[in-house]
Amino acid sequence: MGYRPEIDGLRAIAVLPVILFHGGFEIFAGGFVGVDIFFVISGFLITSIILSDLEHQRFSVKRFYERRARRILPALLFVVLACLPFAYAWMLPSELEQFGQSLLAVATFSANLFFWSTQAYFGPAAELQPMLHTWSLAVEEQYYLFIPLALLWFWSLGKRRLFGLILLAAILSLLIAEWGWRHEPKANFYLLPTRAWELLVGSLIAFAPRPTALAGFGARTLQQWGPVAGLGLVVYSLFWFDESTPIPSVYALAPVGGTALIIATTTPGHPVSRLLTARPLVAIGLISYSAYLWHQPLFAFARIRMLEEPGLLLATVLSLLSLVLAYLSWRFVEAPFRRRNSPLTRAPLIPAAITLSVLGLVGAGFSQLEGLPNRLPTEARVFIDRYDNYQDIANGRFGQCFFGEDHEGLTTLRFEPQCYGTPNLRRFVLLGDSFSAHYLAGLQALVKPGGTVAQFNISGCLPLLELPRVSPQRCRQLNPERFAALRSDDVVIISAQWPATVKRAGSFEHQALDQTLERLTARIPPEQIALVGASPQWPGELPVRLIRADLHQSLQPGDRLHNPTVEQMSEINRALGALADAHGIRLINPLQRLCKDDNCLIALPFEGTVELTASDYGHLTPPAARHVLAPFMSRFTPAQSLSTVTTGSAQASM
Repeated sequence: MGYRPEIDGLRAIAVLPVILFHGGFEIFAGGFVGVDIFFVISGFLITSIILSDLEHQRFSVKRFYERRARRILPALLFVVLACLPFAYAWMLPSELEQFGQSLLAVATFSANLFFWSTQAYFGPAAELQPMLHTWSLAVEEQYYLFIPLALLWFWSLGKRRLFGLILLAAILSLLIAEWGWRHEPKANFYLLPTRAWELLVGSLIAFAPRPTALAGFGARTLQQWGPVAGLGLVVYSLFWFDESTPIPSVYALAPVGGTALIIATTTPGHPVSRLLTARPLVAIGLISYSAYLWHQPLFAFARIRMLEEPGLLLATVLSLLSLVLAYLSWRFVEAPFRRRNSPLTRAPLIPAAITLSVLGLVGAGFSQLEGLPNRLPTEARVFIDRYDNYQDIANGRFGQCFFGEDHEGLTTLRFEPQCYGTPNLRRFVLLGDSFSAHYLAGLQALVKPGGTVAQFNISGCLPLLELPRVSPQRCRQLNPERFAALRSDDVVIISAQWPATVKRAGSFEHQALDQTLERLTARIPPEQIALVGASPQWPGELPVRLIRADLHQSLQPGDRLHNPTVEQMSEINRALGALADAHGIRLINPLQRLCKDDNCLIALPFEGTVELTASDYGHLTPPAARHVLAPFMSRFTPAQSLSTVTTGSAQASM
């Protein structure tokens, strides 16, 4: 197969949105599908090379893996080595420990398995992982383990039957992905069985003749409109998909199918071909692999060091810097090692294996030594230890009234009897996810005699009667029970980590919340329902920020710190306030209680000492939770026994 510059242009269209998405440019809400585009390109190129070698009877498994090693490993190892001093200098023990684990995963081509077990792809915590993006390299590396062997073993069947087998495998993988996003969304995102179809689509294109080799009206139509349709599907995905779009699934047919159409039907001279072969795009495409490698560490270390989300200027500078570093590593690392006759590459596998082994050992050392905590002063270590696993302690009733990832996949989940509160007392019900559970201790302190707290919390599960398309299995198991448990005389406090999409009137989350409130207020008096808005979200974790800024030793009640997310959270709360007004219920706005302008409380008095307002990036501590709920709870006088007030303990059937 000859060089096709439009594929390099397509690589540029894939990598730039990925970089800008991770840089926080909201216009590229679907920029993460650039990875899906890369998968199709990789599947096509690898299969084309293998088929050509098989047809000319020159295929060698050893030579195949040698070429892959020369292509992938030098730049990857160079970037990882460049990250080590910054990780050691800037990361706190828990961060360095996890970074070490990710290094070991990179060295063993299992980064996707590691991040599947530890880290969701979207969210504040993911943005601080320098090696997060290597999950996609692991998927490709795992694909490379079996695709050459499969093509070699089944080559004797003939290309037609081999095409059919690959098509069958792609369909099966897509069907698994369709099941996966509904039941195991995190595994669905990271693992090869649900990603393989995207690479296999690329492999299928390698079997298909180009339109120039065909004749007739159909071929001319393909040549004319195929590239246009393909580019339209890709652009649509990049701008209109967002974090709520289940990927991979049939939705991914848009970027995957669009990429396949471009590769399969674009011919020289076509307007789409002229666009993709423009020199700037081709140049970026040539360095796209290195650009992909550099961008995530740059953004992650910037967030770690700057203590906040990069602003527009810094994000732009880092995006450009990733391209500059990409050119340098392409020019001085990638290109020399890819030349087979270069002295650097006469025996590439041995030094690569040694370097991988050393990196794996370094990573294992960071992990086994728990992130080398002795790098920090004693008082800093004590401060950090205080907030490790804080939520498990503060929320209590974990595994009884509050379920999380630890309970995913269990078939017998149900809320324990104590979650329903003490019988014959007025119930104050916490309904939501972990951002509802963090109000438990504060609410218990505020409930007056004659009242009781009921708790129905599911981590990662919005309090909606109709769940989003991507919802963990635990949500689908427990959600009906918690809504069925509500009674007409309950005081219901609804809280969650509301996604940004809830502020868009046409979004699923906005409409589902609107419908949920409508059905709740039909059964429960509106004055007994409160909707809790978004609370301050800290880039990174608040205790970590204070350690890095050396503020942890001088905390005083009432201290404040600049929080760059206040405006973003305020936009969400304005949308929630409009919904609350529409249904006549109360909005509890944590920002009004905790923040003035962009400066938010970081410390409050608590039991004779000083307590932070958040134990991590946003979960509130008991004094902060009490501070937020106090005005709302002051409306309720000491509750009488329900047996003397009403016999109306009828459930508010949804």
